[in-house]
Amino acid sequence: MRRALLLILALHASCDPHPAGERRGIISLVPSATEILFAIGAGPDVVGVSDYCNYPEDTARLPRYGGFLDPSTERIVASGARAVVLSRRAEKLARACRDAGMEVATVGTDGLADMDAAIEALGALTGRRAEARALRERIHAEIEASAIPSGTDRRVAVVVDRSPDALKRIFVAGPGSLLDDLLEAIGAVNVFADAPSMYPMVSLEGILSRRPDLLIDLRPFARSAPSARASALALWHGSGIVAPDGPVGAVHVLETTDFTVHGPRTGRAAGILASIVHGGGE
Repeated sequence: MRRALLLILALHASCDPHPAGERRGIISLVPSATEILFAIGAGPDVVGVSDYCNYPEDTARLPRYGGFLDPSTERIVASGARAVVLSRRAEKLARACRDAGMEVATVGTDGLADMDAAIEALGALTGRRAEARALRERIHAEIEASAIPSGTDRRVAVVVDRSPDALKRIFVAGPGSLLDDLLEAIGAVNVFADAPSMYPMVSLEGILSRRPDLLIDLRPFARSAPSARASALALWHGSGIVAPDGPVGAVHVLETTDFTVHGPRTGRAAGILASIVHGGGE
């Protein structure tokens, strides 16, 4: 099967109806990169996106080329695009695209350092270095403006995923993640900053042992359910771990998608996070 796929790709490369000089446009298979491209004025250059690119709204009109686990390799190679933006983990797809004569930009998708590197790389890819620099400076200015006054160092745990209707299979933001970087930047303390992985799975007992002042439950894709926030709050309060004088001081359910990828919305995300951490509560 693999040999057959390689043969198909080789045939596409040798019979490419789109020579390098005639290829136009960029396919972005990384949601954060797609947002960055539009933010630096390269939206008109984007001719295709991944199944998970849904911001800004202009992406709705673009062809879809699969996701991280199931990219449409043959369609991408035959698309006529001059460049493709991939996660740095998509090594096989990157090789196939390069073999077909496409320019490949790979980006990281984790913390603020990855964001800065992606903005710079995409500025270079599109010839918009000045716009990329301005975007990076704007985001960091917004983050700096969100910093909490010194001495307020609240201890925070951020749940990034869990079972839909139960407090099971709980994943939290750990070291190196975007949320870990943002908590540090605004002057808060991530209680899982010393976890063994970027997004470790923990139990209720594991959260209890860290005794956070505030627990943030991210539910970005539950917004279509009117009672989703109320249901989430009921779960946490029903667990018995959240109480003013309890092991977890307060819980906040957050339904925005601003924290799902880094990029143009990250400065706004820092402001939201700072407001929650400073004010606490639900």
